[in-house]
Amino acid sequence: MLTAAVFFVLLINDLQMKYWFFGIIACLVISCKHEQKKARFATDPFPAAQIFPVVSFIDGQVHLVDSMKPPIVRFTTYDKKTDTASLTDNEFRTLADDFLHPDLSDPAFNGRYEESSFADQSIPAITLTYTALDDKLEIRRMDIIIQQDAMTNDKVQSIYLEKIINRASGSVSKKLFWKSNKYFQVTTNTIPAGGQAKLEQLKVVWDPTDSRD
Repeated sequence: MLTAAVFFVLLINDLQMKYWFFGIIACLVISCKHEQKKARFATDPFPAAQIFPVVSFIDGQVHLVDSMKPPIVRFTTYDKKTDTASLTDNEFRTLADDFLHPDLSDPAFNGRYEESSFADQSIPAITLTYTALDDKLEIRRMDIIIQQDAMTNDKVQSIYLEKIINRASGSVSKKLFWKSNKYFQVTTNTIPAGGQAKLEQLKVVWDPTDSRD
């Protein structure tokens, strides 16, 4: 009877030692992972989102227009009056340049924008939104709507940008919208220091099925 009791005590002690051993190992593993995480965030406290390459996409659209040579029409509206004119390829590229600068895919912008996404299953499409974390950045917001297609590659439907440019002479805010393979539009609100705001809208169309409205 005494021998059985001694054996039971020794068994309990052995199990306790094993639990202590595995507990110490688990603590060491957790501590190691915690230190690795601290080290990673010490070097990169705000991991950068992979910003959608808008400049590459717009540049591809410009080259597509260059190759197809469609008729390009510009509509400029100011003070409720609209002026219409045909554009050359060079003039088209110059006006589209507003979408190409600055290029947020530049490493200098890493970690300076917050990314969010929204999936609309009724289309279906996904909207990627990038919001500036610094009010000194020229591009304050960027929205990309991407149409999802299981049979073919996903396609960019549209790109929207909001810009604010501060100057000594005043400020300029711009809202830019690019509809894939159809048109782009730029609404510019110029507010001179101590002066009256000037609102101008530019729309450039290269799809003949699209109207200026």
